[in-house]
Amino acid sequence: MNISEIAGTRLTALILFFIIIFITFVIRTAILYILDKKIGKIVKKTSTEVDDLLLRAVRTPLGYIILLHGFYLAVFSLDLPER
Repeated sequence: MNISEIAGTRLTALILFFIIIFITFVIRTAILYILDKKIGKIVKKTSTEVDDLLLRAVRTPLGYIILLHGFYLAVFSLDLPER
């Protein structure tokens, strides 16, 4: 094992892993901001409360789905061995 490998994984793969995680958090924050501020403003103008409830119900699962996809891509980028 040389300096460019940590726990049997290339250093560049680990850097890519953390970059993907960071980008995932940035994308999640941006999408939830747009959902809260932009779409939320439009939804509050309507007379029914169904769309407000729907927006609140979708917000948290959407954030988790974005995080799960990001973590999946990050782990997949490590190219870990089968065993």
